[in-house]
Amino acid sequence: MFGATVSETGTSAWAVPNGHAASKDVKELLARACTPPRRVMTGQHRPVVQAVGLGGVRQLPLFESEGGHGAGADESEFGGEAYVSDQWIRSRMHAALRERRFELKFQPIVNLDTSVAVAVEVLARWRHPAGGFINPARFIPIAEETDAISKLGEFVLHEACQRVGRHWQDTGILLGLHVNVSVVQLRSANFTAMVQRALADARLPAALLTLELTESVFANPGCPQKFRVLAGLKALGVRLAVDDFGTGYSCLAYLSQLPLDCIKVDRSFVSAAGAPCRSAWLVSSFVITLGLRLGLEVVAEGVESTAQANMLRKLGCTLAQGFLFGRAGQLSTLRGKPINATDFGR
Repeated sequence: MFGATVSETGTSAWAVPNGHAASKDVKELLARACTPPRRVMTGQHRPVVQAVGLGGVRQLPLFESEGGHGAGADESEFGGEAYVSDQWIRSRMHAALRERRFELKFQPIVNLDTSVAVAVEVLARWRHPAGGFINPARFIPIAEETDAISKLGEFVLHEACQRVGRHWQDTGILLGLHVNVSVVQLRSANFTAMVQRALADARLPAALLTLELTESVFANPGCPQKFRVLAGLKALGVRLAVDDFGTGYSCLAYLSQLPLDCIKVDRSFVSAAGAPCRSAWLVSSFVITLGLRLGLEVVAEGVESTAQANMLRKLGCTLAQGFLFGRAGQLSTLRGKPINATDFGR
């Protein structure tokens, strides 16, 4: 079917020739065939090069890749992804919520002048029972197709508020909290009340909570319900941010008319800010300056190098997040001191 030989190499692995393992068809077929889930391995005159678990590609500990790198050299951000089919996700989403298989990680948002975390963004991770994590890029869109996104969003918001509140009590350090919100959630008339409950239960000031919206929120101005919800959230004192700014609908009229507090500049503009190409730098400069001129807080996403951080600082952007300061990790690591990637989310 795929022009390749797929063979079982043992009770826990399948071997697939290189060049075919990345095929979605191959992964889907093996994901359905493997009960219990098994790893998929590739090789070219080698017993193993990579393992494709139930959701992605990772190195196996006992073998080297073609480049000679040892195990873990190509680990994903999620500590090894679990590859599953869309059908598997749909059928197990609600059970995973009941069984609390979703875990929360926090990525710091750092003041570039001090390298001290002033806020965190909460990220949901779904741990597969057989090991590894299911990529959010896989399960979030499917959750949005069903009513699961409302339950998942409520769990993430409530639990994140509780954790930040406890961190405040334990350390005396008060951090802002950024939580991603789906446009589907904004269609619910009960969303504002749910946010209010989460803040009250955690005894967290509303001004510490920033809800991150994608630019798709602005794509359908004919839906008044979501704008009523946004107005209600602002009345509570909650802050609103546009995530991945510059990659979507980007209507300047909405930027000036909506009650926004913050824009998060997409990583593509951050990369361009540190690029030698003058035209790319000018575009990045424009995006950052636009937000500042509108009186909005500007957070740069995907900062991975000191050169990028220095350029952002020159452009007037003082807040950033990215691997330069750490991957998503635990709140307990943040103690009000300057941080870098070796301190947080290792």
